[in-house]
Amino acid sequence: MSQNWIRIDQDGQAWDFDADFLASNWQCIWNAGCEGIGETVDAGSQLGCCSVGAEMLDVDEAMRISALGASLDPAITQFAAEIAEGGALRSVNSTRAGWATRVVDGACIFLNRPGFQGGEGCALHLEASASGESHIDTKPSICWQLPLKIERTSTDGAEVNTLRGWLRSDWGTGGEQMAYCCTERDAAKANAFIGTESVVDSLREELDALLGEELAGKLSRALRDGSGKPD
Repeated sequence: MSQNWIRIDQDGQAWDFDADFLASNWQCIWNAGCEGIGETVDAGSQLGCCSVGAEMLDVDEAMRISALGASLDPAITQFAAEIAEGGALRSVNSTRAGWATRVVDGACIFLNRPGFQGGEGCALHLEASASGESHIDTKPSICWQLPLKIERTSTDGAEVNTLRGWLRSDWGTGGEQMAYCCTERDAAKANAFIGTESVVDSLREELDALLGEELAGKLSRALRDGSGKPD
């Protein structure tokens, strides 16, 4: 866990924020040195954290992503034929919603591979950009929320919400075998900490969606002026 935390009370709820990570200059480096989440480093394939597919948050999200996948423009969707033939999702009993995106050729069915003329990267993200929408409205929750993680705990009847950066353990048992984890600050593996902005600024749209604009604003100010309550 991070050493420095900020606590903010909002509408009767306590929020603990991972100040170290939110003030850091982490940025996603997919297609720019990301080594993936496999047991061996692999920057060449550019699969990033898409190699296991994306779990759906709930049934409503599964229905939304399934419908959106079927409506994607084939010009920006490398695996449009596979989606048309077998759908975008697969049944996964171990997840809360019971659904996840299909894995094709070693990664999520929505991931356009290097060299695809319609554009590399997530077809859902490309669709959002092409239509002028936010990627938050098109991508699965777990995808646009990464690397932010919210946990809710209750101790003696008091609920506390925690927002932090992802840890290896968040990937389940497979996290222990990962050769690379982009959110680690180990000097040998900190190649994702190269951004020109702090996470609280670069991911402000995501934080607004997760926390609401008021609380996200309080968090931003607290990180800048120390008005929070560090442990």
